[in-house]
Amino acid sequence: MADKTTLVLPGNRFSVPKVFKRVVQVALAVGLTSLVALGVIAGNAMLTTRKAGCSKASTNGSPSSTAPTLWRPWSSPPSSP
Repeated sequence: MADKTTLVLPGNRFSVPKVFKRVVQVALAVGLTSLVALGVIAGNAMLTTRKAGCSKASTNGSPSSTAPTLWRPWSSPPSSP
């Protein structure tokens, strides 16, 4: 006969094998950890979104009409109009 332990849930107590209780604990830990990681990733994505006028494509030397041209110190300074 397998070793038994008590699994306590709100309002209920169950006598279950130790292996089953450990599997439930590991599944809950993995689920909670993945939710926290998803929250961190989603929060980071919301905090670091790019502004409307800036993109990598517009800073590669060929400026578009909507994005400002960035001055690079190793190139000649921008000319005045």
